[in-house]
Amino acid sequence: MVDKSDVYQGQQITLTYRVYTRVDILQNQLNKMPDLTGFWAEEVRSNQPAQFKIDTYKGQRYNVADLRRVVLFPEHSGNITIEPFSMQFIARVQSAPRDFMDQFFGNNVQEVNYMAKSLPVVIHVKPLPATGKPPGFAGAVGNFSIQASVDKTHLKANEPINYKVRISGAGNLKLLKDLNPIFPADFEKYDPKLTDSINITNKGLTGYRDYTYVVIPRRKGDFTIQPLNFSYFNPATKKYVTLQIKAFNVKVEKGLADENVASLAADDAEIDKPLDKDIHFIKTGDAGLKKRGEAFLGPPIFICYCY
Repeated sequence: MVDKSDVYQGQQITLTYRVYTRVDILQNQLNKMPDLTGFWAEEVRSNQPAQFKIDTYKGQRYNVADLRRVVLFPEHSGNITIEPFSMQFIARVQSAPRDFMDQFFGNNVQEVNYMAKSLPVVIHVKPLPATGKPPGFAGAVGNFSIQASVDKTHLKANEPINYKVRISGAGNLKLLKDLNPIFPADFEKYDPKLTDSINITNKGLTGYRDYTYVVIPRRKGDFTIQPLNFSYFNPATKKYVTLQIKAFNVKVEKGLADENVASLAADDAEIDKPLDKDIHFIKTGDAGLKKRGEAFLGPPIFICYCY
């Protein structure tokens, strides 16, 4: 079964593999799981074995167990079919008594092999609306919040800054792309480190993802890390939402490397003088050296349901 069959592209769905039975099951074996092509899938892990409970289906009472759950995110619009899954069972069932003794002593049972197969499920996936789509929208679908921080705003040149952005909420967190924050031209930027704290539950993916960018200002001055916009589509409201985090002002003082460069530049007049009587600058030009005797030549150039 699925918790919804009419969704938007990227909207999370919970798929449950469920068995209904009115007989005693002695053994079971999964024969085939459906192909989930067209979805990004993440299984809900459980340390507990499947437990049967009593439930009603079409007016009949059954023993019901949920075998497995998977969180799905449709990757494209259109109708996507989840193929059937099948299981092989050995069950104990009642048989017609051969005589009075069988009926009296309860010997009218037998073990049978039975293969059960679910019906296919069609998921109707709508494209994300074009109307109102913000510039820079990168496919986030769900309900999110955002916050950012820097570990320092006053430092020296060539010292690193850790700029961290956290996106929290429920939705396709594991499919989020790089945020592309804008740093000053004099800041050297490295690829972000991603840190996930995401729970996969029966209700989908919840938690947060951290993006940590290391940036290094290379000269002194007053700089601004520009505000960052993050947009997502909320399928509950059927609207796009744009969140913005504030700018950060950074004051960079002269660093040690800058001082060394300045002192070397101030001594340019001395650059052609010998450092010592035993150490001289490298002579430039053609030295006219060759190996004695030869010229140098260079190198060539039961009821199973999945609905």
